[in-house]
Amino acid sequence: MNRLLFILAVTLPLGLIPAVAAGADNFTTIDYPDAISTGVRGINDAGVIVGNYTAVGGVGHGFLLNGGKFTSIDFPEAKST
Repeated sequence: MNRLLFILAVTLPLGLIPAVAAGADNFTTIDYPDAISTGVRGINDAGVIVGNYTAVGGVGHGFLLNGGKFTSIDFPEAKST
């Protein structure tokens, strides 16, 4: 699963998903609510996902997705996480 997410994260911006998705069993889109963009950076064996998103206004944030619930992560006093 980790390898598939890495491949998707690398190939999605390049428009190469059809070649990758053809061999995949399923595909899940992950969109942080009201974000301009969302990027997945990792997933553990329990299915907990971490990544980053860009909010309206261009500010970057981190997130954790666990059990379908998003939690925003911000480093204190940083302009972007």
